[in-house]
Amino acid sequence: MTTRTKKPSATATVDPKIVKENLAKAEAWVKESGDTLRAAAAKTTEDFRSAGTAVIEGEIQHNTKFLQMLGTLMNARASATLATLNAQNMQEVFQIEQDYARNAVEELGAGVRELGEIRYNIVKGASETFAARAQETVDQLKTFKVA
Repeated sequence: MTTRTKKPSATATVDPKIVKENLAKAEAWVKESGDTLRAAAAKTTEDFRSAGTAVIEGEIQHNTKFLQMLGTLMNARASATLATLNAQNMQEVFQIEQDYARNAVEELGAGVRELGEIRYNIVKGASETFAARAQETVDQLKTFKVA
């Protein structure tokens, strides 16, 4: 045989004082959380400004390096062309072109590596700023207690 369980009473009473206290605690928590999120938003706006400035400076550095590399390669090509026009024989022309090609490949390799490092540092700097701010905000929100 199974035992019957007593049905819950529909006339249970709730202490209005406890309800009022809990609502006050919840309201305080919501206000504190909202204040924290608003402060985080203001800090994030400042982070966007500083990260934006860093990105712009990084882009300037990247583009300057790219144009310098391009100018160096164009100058080397012009020098090689002039040298081939003044060459005494075909063997000398081949040597000039071979030297130019080897130097151009070395210059391009070094330049591309440097451009990649510049680009990496731009992205890394911006993402670290935002990751740190997000972690700070999450840590603050974790400290709030709801009773």
